[in-house]
Amino acid sequence: MPKKNGSATRPSAIMARTKIGNAKPISGASVRRAEDLIETIARHFPRIREEFYDIGMALRELMDKELYRALGYASFEEMLAKRNVLGKTQAYKLLAVVRNLPRKEALGVGQEKAYALTALAKATPSMDTACALLSKGITLGTKAKDVSKLSRREIEALTKEVRRPRKQAPEVKAASQTAKVAQSALRARKIKATVETKRQEGHWWAIVRVPLENLTALIGEG
Repeated sequence: MPKKNGSATRPSAIMARTKIGNAKPISGASVRRAEDLIETIARHFPRIREEFYDIGMALRELMDKELYRALGYASFEEMLAKRNVLGKTQAYKLLAVVRNLPRKEALGVGQEKAYALTALAKATPSMDTACALLSKGITLGTKAKDVSKLSRREIEALTKEVRRPRKQAPEVKAASQTAKVAQSALRARKIKATVETKRQEGHWWAIVRVPLENLTALIGEG
């Protein structure tokens, strides 16, 4: 359970001027903001069932802006553990919810069902979003299901069903092989990319994930 942090645990002004590795000097404003976010999490934690979205938003800012570095930690996970913020699994579940569902929809279904929806969206073979599943449902084979009416456990069971290995159709195998060839070609050019495929609107799409610093090399510039 998170603990509120008193002034004794707040980093000194010296911390605000230090560097971590090759990072830029840390500003005092970043330190103060990081501390405020941790205090926000501690304040909302006793009512996490109702206020999980606020906790998730605070975690998202701490991670995305790398504010944990302002507190002297090398990673988000290290900050979670050493400041007793939240357990790693719980923190990443809340992050998944705020990244994939708007506040209104997430609060409408509750913390556990909201996370189950994000897991189902990730498991589906098409480019579904958690919001789309909630509003439009899902079709497996010839069966359509209204996801909004399912319980958290029913959604989890549905996710397992979606993930269950099935015999690949020839076109699926061909798309997968094309993606593997493209990924190998990119890595031969020293570009650390991953290539995946998704079928949407009657077409196969390539999803290429690449570090931002390699983006110009990917598109043939620089």
